[in-house]
Amino acid sequence: MDNGSIKKEKPGGILKTQNGGESNGTRLNANPAPTSSRFLVGAASPAELRTGIKLTGTTNTSAYKKVSYVDGGRAGESQGIRNIVPGGESKSNVSAEDVKNSGNAEYKKGNFAKALSLYDRAISLCPDQAAYRCNRAAALAGLNRVGEAVQESEMALKLDSSFSRAHQRLVSLLLRLGQTEQARKHLKGSGQQNETGDSQRITLIERRLTNCFEAKKLKDWNAVLRECDAAIVAGADYSLQVYVLKAESLLKLQRLDEADAALAAARRVEDASPRSTKVEFSNNLVVLLAQADMAQGRFEEAVAITERAARLDPQNFEVSSLLRKARTVSKARAAGNDFFKAAKFFEACAAYTEGLELDPANAILLCNRAASRSKLGQWEKTLEDCNAALQVQPKYMKALLRRAHSYAKLERWEDAARDYEAIRREHPGDVEVAQALFDVQVALKKSRGEEISRTHFGGGVEEVFRNDQFREAISCPGLSVVEFTTRWSDRCRQFSTFVEELCRRYPSVNFSKVDVDDSPYLAQLESISSVPTFKIFRNGVNVKELLGPSQQGLEQAVKQCGGV
Repeated sequence: MDNGSIKKEKPGGILKTQNGGESNGTRLNANPAPTSSRFLVGAASPAELRTGIKLTGTTNTSAYKKVSYVDGGRAGESQGIRNIVPGGESKSNVSAEDVKNSGNAEYKKGNFAKALSLYDRAISLCPDQAAYRCNRAAALAGLNRVGEAVQESEMALKLDSSFSRAHQRLVSLLLRLGQTEQARKHLKGSGQQNETGDSQRITLIERRLTNCFEAKKLKDWNAVLRECDAAIVAGADYSLQVYVLKAESLLKLQRLDEADAALAAARRVEDASPRSTKVEFSNNLVVLLAQADMAQGRFEEAVAITERAARLDPQNFEVSSLLRKARTVSKARAAGNDFFKAAKFFEACAAYTEGLELDPANAILLCNRAASRSKLGQWEKTLEDCNAALQVQPKYMKALLRRAHSYAKLERWEDAARDYEAIRREHPGDVEVAQALFDVQVALKKSRGEEISRTHFGGGVEEVFRNDQFREAISCPGLSVVEFTTRWSDRCRQFSTFVEELCRRYPSVNFSKVDVDDSPYLAQLESISSVPTFKIFRNGVNVKELLGPSQQGLEQAVKQCGGV
């Protein structure tokens, strides 16, 4: 970044530039060394930049003296002597340069908002200075206002079409937008088309974008997602088309929460994009936003966003079609919900079915119809709807819970236990789910003809004295924890209190206690050599043993073994 310094001529009329170059006064050709901030450029006063002449304060043209200037990177190259400006302007020009320099100092500190404000002041004092416009673009880019930065760089080129720094800045900005063809054009305009860094970045981002579209043609959504992420990492971090493609691939993969996040990012990028980019991809974004809203059950939001899009582009067939679909599905869901609340379950089924005729893979409507069918005792049909919903959204917990309940009603205990275990892993603190899982596990053991002594959920720590009691305790459905302890140890007494707390905290886990002094035979049978010792069993099988653990370690082991 330059300081806008001025050096007077040496005798003989030959100009000496800071880097040792010379000029005869009709064409200045100063080429200073690059500054530490590649794209920020400084300038001398506007009159000096236009003419290459510094005025001495007199209106007599014979008193004009020719001087060189240092611009920190061609900050407004002169194309010879043009308009001679009276020396009375120098005060305002110096002020603009001082303000610009203050902006440069703030920019270097990373204070982009302050720098932007100072560049605005400099431009108000000297609006035709290309270097100031380019510096303003740098501050805007630092604030991620990429579209405005592009416009400001283009304004700099209108003021000086040969301003290489503006071309270079546009290369960087256009790559962030994923506009590789335009970036390549400005790379040539900068006079540095052989610069390996920018040229390689253009090629890399171009390849990633091509791969994205090729994968989309093949409907390989995982590949689309990989290439979109790679394009963002390569530098296209404000490319609206990349974020739209990423959101589309996540929707196709039914990764709905991630799709919502990608769409939110796309909207932020859209706000910062140039108008031309918005026009090209806004309709695609609207369609994806509406599809995501409908998939997540946000039908009213889907209607609202498509209505706005239809008003802006009434001739767009895709938007109009989506609007009709969103309205019909939203109306069907609302009617079905009203019927369900009124306990009119046949009517609710019919309403949800009407919506499904337009959107047959909508997991929300499928799950709602399953709820209505379960109220009618139509368990097989309930299973069909739950399976269809889970095929669309495999982690849809409400559909999984309804399916588990249906399996239990049909006495398909193994299937019910599998679903309840999956729900329990996702919602470890849900006591109702833990109770349902315990009941299903008891029913499963009974269906196999196995005898079980404990058929109630929760309860306290059971004391065990005999081998037959021990075998019954560890064969209880689910997880069983056995504490081997003794009354004479303070540490064991402290642990016994903690185990009682765990019993209340994890009601689906069976807790038992063996005093090694009262039952030495059991201690010997289980090879207990120290106390406290804990053994964890799942359905009668020993899965973990802990010798003198910490309280935190014991609870962690219970969790890891499936206690939650």
